[in-house]
Amino acid sequence: MHHSSNWTEPDTFNPDRWLNDSDIKLCRNSYFPFGFGSRICPGKNLANAEMKTLIALLYRKFDVELVDKVSPVKYDYRFIRACSELKIKVKPRN
Repeated sequence: MHHSSNWTEPDTFNPDRWLNDSDIKLCRNSYFPFGFGSRICPGKNLANAEMKTLIALLYRKFDVELVDKVSPVKYDYRFIRACSELKIKVKPRN
């Protein structure tokens, strides 16, 4: 994760380096959240299950609706597909 052949200024904390695909040189020992392959995070399934549970509990207590129902989701395709903007209204249930 700190090898100079893979990163410019490898010892500096710089989260912006993930914003530009050209700065990422994929190599066998690069860091990726949750990892993949033989180095996958053993807590990945637990974290995903907890997130689903949290969302289910929030939907029990709140009404959630989209602000723009015509084109609500804007995707950003870089290293992974990510939703770059999703506007919602959240109101407590009665």
